[in-house]
Amino acid sequence: LDAGAHNVRLLAARAAPARVWAVVKANAYGHGAIACGRAALEAGAAGLAVVCVDEGEELRQAGIGAPILVVGYTPPSDAERVVSLRLRPTVGAPELVEALAAAARRTGWTVPLHLELESGLNRHGLPPDRLVSLAEKARAMEGVEVEGLFTHFAAAEEGDQRFTRRQLDVLREVSARLPFVKER
Repeated sequence: LDAGAHNVRLLAARAAPARVWAVVKANAYGHGAIACGRAALEAGAAGLAVVCVDEGEELRQAGIGAPILVVGYTPPSDAERVVSLRLRPTVGAPELVEALAAAARRTGWTVPLHLELESGLNRHGLPPDRLVSLAEKARAMEGVEVEGLFTHFAAAEEGDQRFTRRQLDVLREVSARLPFVKER
């Protein structure tokens, strides 16, 4: 836990003014999501990321009130749970956005949505035009707000950075098309 907290403090200082979120999916890769999440938050993480609603619920049940981003797939049938747990889902389909908006309107809370850009990994996310279209649809709905945009850098640790730089270029291009997405 000390090493994880040290890393968060180091990354938060280097990333400033951007904010660091700690990924604690899969039980913090076997290290304990609750303990690691608390340590990361105490060290300066702005929020936590999990892969599914169940993992977010576990953190909420442990008393963690910080923002929690769900980076994996969330089915529309989980919209009520997302709202009741105050999670920030990654959305990839209009059906989920509509279900979240309806659930949010019943509670008066606005759900912060995140969108994952498919920029070359070919595993998750939406291609640029579909992502922009979904963001525009979400923007027009009451009860949801597009808060974030991200991509998965598939080869950032490799020596040849051309692929990663191209992914970053695509992310910047899409970001420029979505000026209403909040900067945090």
